[in-house]
Amino acid sequence: MRAPDQTGVRPAGEPPRPPVHAGSEPAPIWPTVLGVLSIVLGVETIVSGAGWLEARIILNAVGLGDGAPTVGGLRAAILLGMRAWQVLDAILLIVAGALLARRRPAGGALHVIYAVARIAELLALPFARWMGYSDVWVSDYRIYMTAQAVGSTLIGLAFPIFLLVWFRRPDIRRHLAAYRRVEARQFWRPTPGSAWPAALGVVALVGAAAAVLTTVVTVGIHVAMRHVIELGGSWEFPGPLVWLWHLWRNLGLSLLAGTGGLWLLHRRRAGGALLMVYACLAALTTAASPAVEPILYEYPKLYFSWRFLLMRIPYLLIGLVWPVFLMVWLLRGRIRRQMRGWGRRGRVRP
Repeated sequence: MRAPDQTGVRPAGEPPRPPVHAGSEPAPIWPTVLGVLSIVLGVETIVSGAGWLEARIILNAVGLGDGAPTVGGLRAAILLGMRAWQVLDAILLIVAGALLARRRPAGGALHVIYAVARIAELLALPFARWMGYSDVWVSDYRIYMTAQAVGSTLIGLAFPIFLLVWFRRPDIRRHLAAYRRVEARQFWRPTPGSAWPAALGVVALVGAAAAVLTTVVTVGIHVAMRHVIELGGSWEFPGPLVWLWHLWRNLGLSLLAGTGGLWLLHRRRAGGALLMVYACLAALTTAASPAVEPILYEYPKLYFSWRFLLMRIPYLLIGLVWPVFLMVWLLRGRIRRQMRGWGRRGRVRP
């Protein structure tokens, strides 16, 4: 490697240096972390956002439904329209995340546009659920789905509001404006290997927090419907085994993943080990769910058919993507050597 020229004259063939920072500050990793998080959240919305009833609407429309009553007409159009809105917002978030990770100034502007569109979508979701589920076969299901939409709105508003606050900060806006210079964009690209612990840790933390909050909202809805609204008749409340299974999937595994993500952010080797344990347990739990859940929830015989498997297999494959990715990533030789170099408390070994 050629020694730097002390005369101030740039050697022939050397690319021009950026006019700012002059190499005195490390490259910030927040664009990479936030870009990766946006891509993951967008993909997650597309692949797992559709509910069971929306899937039934589509399958019944093409003649592959299970024959159970469902909504139709204008109500089906309302539900499918909300789903299309979600998908469009998710695609916008993926594009914004990819541009931000590549240090493009348009990434910040697209994040702001997404935040505004997402807030409008979340505010409209409870009203769409209330109108769309007005003629389902279980009357109390309409109240449950609307209450679930209210909880999803409260949880989902956190990320777009964070984006609006983050991209209004003066230092962030100056940083994005500097990306219009190609030289600065290349200069500020983080060193390979420096951003993945922060990105993976943040994704694990956000996913764990979302799952924990969703569990709290679900428990609150069931308690409210049982003791406050006092619904009965067609509404069936889950038994203790169902609650244990639900708490394990959404609370136990989430706490394990969140702890591993937090330690990974601090460059602790235990963070990688905890995420590996989480990935193995999550993969086993997801693979066992098609056999366990019909027994716990006491599904009627109608569900034990090839149509039931047709609807469950995609959810099974989607649920395996994240734990399998973690196992493959953390078992890579380069990643393992890098984690061993952190030491026990995140300090890089000399």
